[in-house]
Amino acid sequence: PPRCHQCGASAASEVDKRRIVGWRVAANMATPMVLETLEMARTLRGGRRFVGLVCHSDAGSQYTSIRYTERLVELGAAPSIGTVADSYDNALAETVNGLYKAELIWRRGPWKTVEAVELATMEWVSWFNNQRLHSALGYVPPVEFEAAWAETHTASGLAVVQSVGRPPKVDPNPPHPLWLQGWFRRSHRWLRLATPSPAYATHRLRVT
Repeated sequence: PPRCHQCGASAASEVDKRRIVGWRVAANMATPMVLETLEMARTLRGGRRFVGLVCHSDAGSQYTSIRYTERLVELGAAPSIGTVADSYDNALAETVNGLYKAELIWRRGPWKTVEAVELATMEWVSWFNNQRLHSALGYVPPVEFEAAWAETHTASGLAVVQSVGRPPKVDPNPPHPLWLQGWFRRSHRWLRLATPSPAYATHRLRVT
């Protein structure tokens, strides 16, 4: 049967909440794909500018392109590029990369079209954000952790209002470090799995 011979994916994750806030799947790893990932993350956070944000990525040509760098500047973000030939400063993105391949791409392949990969990625990201347990968050999903953080943040603000009689100068949606990672192979072989395992959605995994 025909298979998807070339496919690229990118994702943007918030460091403090482990949440994937932007992603994109395409037939190539060109700059427009990572720009759309960035715009999805911005839309999820209310469409505001990323003033004060440190946007870290690997040294791929997409992230060092003029268009991508200029867009970050427009949004008020500071680009940060990892060193070449190692992943020490990009460990979080590499971890998400590995989980994406192991839990979705290799498990449910082979893939016939880019559209099929895109639809499955949407489902996986939703599961990752809403159901997957993370040890760094106290073994709760990212969305649940974020809701608890927001509730605590709001409660702290109300306590200050009651004590001093005026609202605190606190940004209710502070910028968060954002990590971006690209996934790409030139062959369909990385999408192939001889014996598919049970669907990832049937598990609630505890991971570091």
